[in-house]
Amino acid sequence: RQASKEQEMLRQQKVARQLEHLVNSVKPDVERDTERAAQKTASVARREEAEADSKYFPVHGYKMDTLLADTRFKLGLALRDAGLDGTEAARKAMATVPSSLLPRKDMFTSDQLGYKYR
Repeated sequence: RQASKEQEMLRQQKVARQLEHLVNSVKPDVERDTERAAQKTASVARREEAEADSKYFPVHGYKMDTLLADTRFKLGLALRDAGLDGTEAARKAMATVPSSLLPRKDMFTSDQLGYKYR
């Protein structure tokens, strides 16, 4: 029984030495550079540059100029500024004023778009 404990201990020591050798063989030999590690990567910098130029990334939704040209949006802002946005009169006014913006295609169901099914 004592011999098996010694063999197990020798085996564990051998495994520990092998692991230490493996760690030392794959460990990178570089200096610590926290400033470089905290910098943006090249891909992040390119993405930020591309996002600044909106022609690469389409706007999903409405632009501010388009919203401010919409009569319903202006009415809604005026009602909110006056504190009337939750009233029944405000709901009726919003329902009667037509929007000058065309709804996006994804706002409709397939049936409303006229897709035919079997």
